Amino acid sequence: MDTSIFLEKIDLLIRVLKQPVFYLNWDFWNTLVLIITVFILLWYTVETHKIAVQTKESNLRPVILRSGYLPDWKHIKFKVVNRIITGQPIQFRVSKNIATNINGFIVINRYKYDLLFGNQITQNKNNTIGYLIHWGWQDANTDIYAIFDSTKKVKTNKLNQICINYQDIEKNNYHTIENSSWSQSSVKGLSL
Repeated sequence: MDTSIFLEKIDLLIRVLKQPVFYLNWDFWNTLVLIITVFILLWYTVETHKIAVQTKESNLRPVILRSGYLPDWKHIKFKVVNRIITGQPIQFRVSKNIATNINGFIVINRYKYDLLFGNQITQNKNNTIGYLIHWGWQDANTDIYAIFDSTKKVKTNKLNQICINYQDIEKNNYHTIENSSWSQSSVKGLSL
């Protein structure tokens, strides 16, 4: 819409409003309908843009959830001797889309440990898997495993939990957190 036409209509509205019985003038109602229409179109444009952004994020968003059964928090323990792991690694599943820049931590009995990630890509000829503190990317519908070094721990006030931070391919941040009662949630933003 041409802004000069809009400004002319506003000027006309002001002149009409100065008249004693302005509400009987056809120009008043015509201009009022035009102004209401402009505001409705602006509102519609803003809301449509919000929906487009949400749809794009939803289509790109990865979801990483822990898979497998853990009977209790005390069953999560590992030992690494000469790159050989004893104990069952924690298994995660990338359920949707590519996840990038994967990292995380686990809290057990008020101690926080950084998770180390690996899968078949880092497996060597001796069938041992190398683990990294940051995992570059993981394709959808694939598994990634995590362990932690029990000698590298930090005291914390947090309850038992597992947290994974990751990004989509446009560098939007997400995290999945599993609380002490094994309930998982995946949300936008970084965990603390």
